[in-house]
Amino acid sequence: MECLNTGAKKFGWEKRQAKPGSTRDVQWLTGIGVAAAIRGAPITKSAARVRLNKDGIITVETDMTDLGTGTYTIIAQTAAEMMGVDLDKVVVKLGDSTFPESSGSGGQWGAAASTSGVYAACVKLRETVAKTLGFTAEEVEFEDGNVRSGNRSVPLASAAATADLVAEDTMTYGDLSSKYAQDTFGAHFVEVAVHAHTCEIRVRRMLGVCHAGRS
Repeated sequence: MECLNTGAKKFGWEKRQAKPGSTRDVQWLTGIGVAAAIRGAPITKSAARVRLNKDGIITVETDMTDLGTGTYTIIAQTAAEMMGVDLDKVVVKLGDSTFPESSGSGGQWGAAASTSGVYAACVKLRETVAKTLGFTAEEVEFEDGNVRSGNRSVPLASAAATADLVAEDTMTYGDLSSKYAQDTFGAHFVEVAVHAHTCEIRVRRMLGVCHAGRS
């Protein structure tokens, strides 16, 4: 509904003449239409392993694959946000059967499932880092390469000064997919002109409004 309402406002849907053939531009009959869009995003069990070293580098390991759909990037973004570091501080390793089992790639299920596994592993790593540095996990913030709580701030890398910190976890979904539609949504608006005599078709304007999640 948000996509439809936003698109209608931007496209000028309120000016639409609903009666067919009632709007003419000289020899062209014009009209506007809309179509809703939906793309399934199935989710499945997914696991990952994350590692922090003394240089503050976060290494992510999962057997997910990248078919050219940006898996390396989106997994790196997830780990970077969770651990409060820049993207250049994250190394992503994929496609090795010795890594924790993920969802595989294809359609639209890979990103949602694999990043959830990475998220779960990062939650565990955050808890380990907080404990190592003497913080309370529930009160700590990870930002700009530092771990903060109250007035105290410690470099993230210092947590792994003597040894790498490693965490691994799995994300499962139970009956979530049977209760909710795990989809992305959109609405497409178009203005079309059809020549009254030759029946030539011209697309004059088109607008797509999509809700695909966070960018």
